[in-house]
Amino acid sequence: MWNYFSVVDELAKKAECSYCKKTLSFKTTISNLKNHLKQKHLIVYEEICRKENENGTRIADSGALAGVDPGCAGGGGIGGGGDGIAGGDGIADGDGIAGGNSRGIESRPCNDGGLLSSSRPGPSAQNPPKKQRIMASYLSRPLSTTEKTNLDKLLLNMIAIDCQPFSIVDDEGFKSFVYGLNPNYKLPDRKTLSTTLLLRDYEDRLATIKSVVNKECTSMCITVDCWTSRTMQPYIAITGHFINKTSLEFKSMLLQCSLLEGTHTGENIAQAISLAVQEWNLVGKIIFFVTDNASNMQSAANLLRFPHYGCYAHTLNLVAQNALALPEVESTITKIKKTVNHFKRSSLAKEKLLKYQINSQGVAEGSALTLIMSVPTRWNSTFLMLQRFIHLQEAIRATVPNLNVDLPIIPLQEWKCLEQFCEILKPLYEATLIMSAENYLTASKAIVITQGLLNIYEQMATNITYYTPVQKLAKTINLGIKHRFANITRNLHITVCTFLDPRFKHFALDNETLQSTKTYIIDEICSIISEDEPQHHPESSTPALSLWNIIEQKISTSQQPRSTFTKVTEEVEMYQKQFVISRESCPLE
Repeated sequence: MWNYFSVVDELAKKAECSYCKKTLSFKTTISNLKNHLKQKHLIVYEEICRKENENGTRIADSGALAGVDPGCAGGGGIGGGGDGIAGGDGIADGDGIAGGNSRGIESRPCNDGGLLSSSRPGPSAQNPPKKQRIMASYLSRPLSTTEKTNLDKLLLNMIAIDCQPFSIVDDEGFKSFVYGLNPNYKLPDRKTLSTTLLLRDYEDRLATIKSVVNKECTSMCITVDCWTSRTMQPYIAITGHFINKTSLEFKSMLLQCSLLEGTHTGENIAQAISLAVQEWNLVGKIIFFVTDNASNMQSAANLLRFPHYGCYAHTLNLVAQNALALPEVESTITKIKKTVNHFKRSSLAKEKLLKYQINSQGVAEGSALTLIMSVPTRWNSTFLMLQRFIHLQEAIRATVPNLNVDLPIIPLQEWKCLEQFCEILKPLYEATLIMSAENYLTASKAIVITQGLLNIYEQMATNITYYTPVQKLAKTINLGIKHRFANITRNLHITVCTFLDPRFKHFALDNETLQSTKTYIIDEICSIISEDEPQHHPESSTPALSLWNIIEQKISTSQQPRSTFTKVTEEVEMYQKQFVISRESCPLE
């Protein structure tokens, strides 16, 4: 132990750690020093224990270093047992102070020639034998099976949630980190992770989610998407969305993400969805089917006979892509893409762009921005590319002339035109973000968002301050929204969602749509409830004389039994007259 500490004050019994230079008190025992190593320098502590086990030696908990204190055990021995201090040739045991040669104490030579007390009483002692604790007893015990299983699950969850490869368990840095956290935990290998642990955890999770769906789901909306991977393998993903009618909690769960047998035809997609619906016991519970607007998805919906609606965000994407394909707009975007592409491929150009922001614009080194490149399948990436390009306008115009590269020239008028392009596309971008969400209800917002977009783009299309290409872009978007969302108010599912959302109610519906929606709601409610007042039959016997006969007769005559239709209609009218809640509030709450 004293290889790792040095005495700094013999009178006060103070020792200094050789690693962190912390001063500790050891006085009559070295337990304080050992605890310090165990808590602050675990690796050193384990090394001492390892050497201890190899040499068959033990370090007593309460001995003192021979030669440091004249009252310690003679020679190089280490005093053992309790807090006793050896005097003369005696060896301390328990809490007593031995003088001369104490009886009943065994002593045996240490490796260095000193004496080490064994703390074992002699044959005449009445007390049960005491075992001296060794340093290895302070180490944490081997993990139990339950503890090992829990840590394995946490490791697998980390790999799944953070999209880490299974090979992380072979990385030296990760292995050292895990060992530092818990030396007794042995990492599973890649094969165990992928073939045993993953399969077991998947089955457990699948059973849990199926149990939740069976217990809580009475009706479900499913969203379906198909795609082909980079290795040309076809996939299908099915997500279910439902509301727990007891807790009114909105939930979304991935039901399936698997290879799709065959090509992406409507028949194959319908078959895969049908098998998933049967596996999850959802037959008769699917009330809505949301996909993109591809013909194969519409064909699958027809085969399954599910109420189908094209994804709102995907429809907005089609509107935007069609508008961005205008020759006046496309030519400008093509120039920007060429410039962005060069900055993405050239490290020198990127370095100059960043340095200009730092040196000339006073941007912090970690806050300097780079350009964004759009992707063909997401129109909003084009908006983000244009927005970032305009934001870095000064840095780009200062950097490009110094690159000695033939990049497209963007005149000042075209820069201003780009700013107006972004102004035109921003409402469409915001609508896409709102309608792409999964953690809150979006169907009731469809009509409201559509009306808002039409109102904005009708004003933009007639704004004479815009350049001609910008006005054409606004008019094209406006026409696209009118064309693709022309029948949105004819979809009873959407209008009912809107009317029953206490944030919007009837304010988003015209009179004709409102009346048809209310009629549908009243008929639906009447079909699932019965009369809640029993029929009154006249009594044959003459009622007894009472002070209350006249008033009860008048009340009974005025309160004739009402039909279910009348009561439901009144309930709907009362709901409609109540105040709407704020737009930020949750309609389920």
